[in-house]
Amino acid sequence: MRLHSIQPAVPRRAAPGWLSGGRVVPRRPGRWRRPGLFRLPGSTGTGGDSALLPHPDAPAAGDLDPRRLDAAQGEVDKEKKRLPAPVVERESTQTVQGMTVLLLPDLQDVPGVGSATTLLDESEGGASYVHDKGTGKVLTVTVVPWKVTIQTCYGTGDANADAAYGRGTTDDDIKAGRITLGFHESCHRDDLIAYLKQHAPPTFAEMVGSKPKPRPMPRSHATRRRARPISRPRAHTAKR
Repeated sequence: MRLHSIQPAVPRRAAPGWLSGGRVVPRRPGRWRRPGLFRLPGSTGTGGDSALLPHPDAPAAGDLDPRRLDAAQGEVDKEKKRLPAPVVERESTQTVQGMTVLLLPDLQDVPGVGSATTLLDESEGGASYVHDKGTGKVLTVTVVPWKVTIQTCYGTGDANADAAYGRGTTDDDIKAGRITLGFHESCHRDDLIAYLKQHAPPTFAEMVGSKPKPRPMPRSHATRRRARPISRPRAHTAKR
């Protein structure tokens, strides 16, 4: 009969409180028994989550640049004042200088736009005229009212994320809590509407009684100069 020595179990040492995720251990091997991966620990803040400043008990807290304290305090103050992003959820219509301006709801996960973009599109509008065939002068001008749409499209960006540049990053915006990407895009919408209010569409009244300038017509294939064929040297046969 064989006796096996029984060794007392070694108590597991608890991970320090400043270390995120506990101990660094390899993950369990996968189905094909490949080597596991390691998780790198990170220093948590006093609240137990990732932060700009390390936990007071962390080794990194012993060599801390005082400028990081000011930067971290500034981030804390900025988050306290953060306002929700102004997003467009419902369609609305307004009349500006005789134009119908349609504000469409924001779109999410739009491919090919980068972080975000705000677009203005002219969907309807223009002018036509009637001229005298004898004199060639314009008799009447009919203006079709313009209809434009304004819409913000988000690609990889999020409306509640921080603005990266311009509006949303100025000192006044930070003090007021307007720091989101959604606020940045709302400024584009306001700028577009302000431009339409300050610039009335043309009425073309000055065209009545005048001769319209003919548009330059593109040259057709018949009027284009044809390329001259490359002359090839004739093959000469030597006389016998």
